[in-house]
Amino acid sequence: MKKNIFHILCFLLLLIACAPIKKHRSASIVQGIEGFVYTISGNQMPAPNIQPLPTQPLSDTIYIFELTNITNTSKLSESGFYTAVNSKLLAKTVSNKKGYFILSLPTGDYSVFLKVKGFFYANTFDAKNNIAPVKVNNNSITKIDIKQDAYAIY
Repeated sequence: MKKNIFHILCFLLLLIACAPIKKHRSASIVQGIEGFVYTISGNQMPAPNIQPLPTQPLSDTIYIFELTNITNTSKLSESGFYTAVNSKLLAKTVSNKKGYFILSLPTGDYSVFLKVKGFFYANTFDAKNNIAPVKVNNNSITKIDIKQDAYAIY
């Protein structure tokens, strides 16, 4: 009897270990963006015997605007902070506690922002000064990582 229970438990453990890893992606979303939001802070400068602080997952609201050029914003000094984004807000979603998000979007070009202390935040540009550009292609998921590094030192 004990031998049979042992074999059954071993079999169940084997099934669990061989089960496919659950993907984050929702089966219903076939086109849009997915990724992770994380925060970087502190001194990130390379130095001997000093490791920079690791990134941390961030649960935050992600704002998706039509592709936005820097000329269509009101920028707060020389930082990645914006007091206004004068483009159409198309969607928003919230990343979970692990920083993961997924959002269905039609084919097109978008700009992605976070909000930090009441201001919109994005810190990447393309060659035409479009802010945090993301392209969504037909029937595909574009993978992106969004870093909130407003308080990191490089």
